[in-house]
Amino acid sequence: MKRLCMSMILVIAFFTPSAFAGEVISSRITDVTLFSGEALVTRNATAAVQKGMQELLIEIEAFRVDSDSVSAKVMGSGEVYGVQIKDVPVKASPRTEIADLEKKIKELRNSRRVLTDQRDVLSKKEKFLESLLSFAENQVSKDIQTKFPKIEDISRTLAFLGSQLQTIDKGRQALDLKVEMVDEEIKRLERELAQLGTVRDKVRRFIEIVFHSSRDQTVTVEASYMCGNAYWQPLYKVAVASSLKDVDLTMFSKIRQKTGEDWNDVAVSLSNVIPLRGVEPPEPSPWILDIPRYERKARRGAEQVVMEKA
Repeated sequence: MKRLCMSMILVIAFFTPSAFAGEVISSRITDVTLFSGEALVTRNATAAVQKGMQELLIEIEAFRVDSDSVSAKVMGSGEVYGVQIKDVPVKASPRTEIADLEKKIKELRNSRRVLTDQRDVLSKKEKFLESLLSFAENQVSKDIQTKFPKIEDISRTLAFLGSQLQTIDKGRQALDLKVEMVDEEIKRLERELAQLGTVRDKVRRFIEIVFHSSRDQTVTVEASYMCGNAYWQPLYKVAVASSLKDVDLTMFSKIRQKTGEDWNDVAVSLSNVIPLRGVEPPEPSPWILDIPRYERKARRGAEQVVMEKA
């Protein structure tokens, strides 16, 4: 009896997920199907596995993931025993990351201050040139009353002022663009800083795939999941011919996503359907048909009465 109990304990320990070490495999997003308010993300990965039970972990960085929508398949010789979302707490404190983010934000704010100072200098130069141009116009009108100025002097003055104003305008546009980019980067870093400040213990999220490999091999893993903070909107462009006979209607799409993951070199498909997941057909209620046979019972009663009289 003791030997039987020990063997059962060994079997249970072998088949529990904690009995085999999980292997984190690198993956990349290859396909995205974008719906009106969420996205179906597909990741692909390749891993070398040994014969026996394997725990493959694919890390995901999306903020909101529907755990019921997670699915995965392994292209290889073996069998998939389970697929689920697994959160692994990280004991390392995020104080180092917070300090790095604060340092980056401080550097960006200093660079923004330098850019705004340069823009102010250009604005002052522009005001000076405008005042100089106004003075030149008034002086020319006075000179015309006394003496006629040289055409060459007027042309050189106007060309100089025009080129300087044009250079100042281009420089100010470039500075405005740089300030805008710095502001966007500061906002992004501030969002990351706020997330680290609200979470005491950092958590890494994985898709856990329990796979039993029949041999040593290299397998391809494809995992998909639904995540929020992504949507698309249609935009239409109508072109009407001058003859008013033909109308050309072109549809564009405005895509925005703040899932927390980068969609670089990803095939994106748009869909206007409502995705359904975790939905099962309802259980049919039993419908029992019972027809009482009163006539038959009455006949039997009549036969019994007739037989008694006989």
